[in-house]
Amino acid sequence: VIESAAASVDERKCIICQKDDSNTVTSTKNGRERIIESAQIRCDDVSDRLNHVDTNSFVYHMSNNCYKQYTNTTKLRNIQKKQLETLPSQDESPRKRQRLRSSISHCQQIPKGPEIYDQKCVICGTKKHHGKYEKFRISEERRASSFLSAAVFFQDEVFTRCSNIEDTAGVFGA
Repeated sequence: VIESAAASVDERKCIICQKDDSNTVTSTKNGRERIIESAQIRCDDVSDRLNHVDTNSFVYHMSNNCYKQYTNTTKLRNIQKKQLETLPSQDESPRKRQRLRSSISHCQQIPKGPEIYDQKCVICGTKKHHGKYEKFRISEERRASSFLSAAVFFQDEVFTRCSNIEDTAGVFGA
């Protein structure tokens, strides 16, 4: 079986999927090292293929289906947990632990202060997390009156959030 796997490995195709499609393949030192680490944990077809190719020259797709899915840290951690569960527990023998990027201890997080850029939509109530924090105001009286009449008509969360607004001048202040 190993001999047939060696004969079927094409070094010009992605080491993970072995497909020749329109997606471009790449090969970086860090990427190759990460694939080799993942293959050692997974012990699958890719690790067999890596035994039959030069580890400094294989290529891979930098896509969600290939590289990113194959080297996903969460999946690798779950595989390691399953492997450790299947091994008989022996306290006197030291365990060789694979080191993952996320296993590096991170700095203690600084507690967050009040959200000064907290921006919620008046209409739907969703909070904006990314992007520029531009605040828009309704500056036309016709638009303000149509907003208030729509809020009264629908009687929903928008109405309850805008219940303290009595007239179009109140909309301008909000």
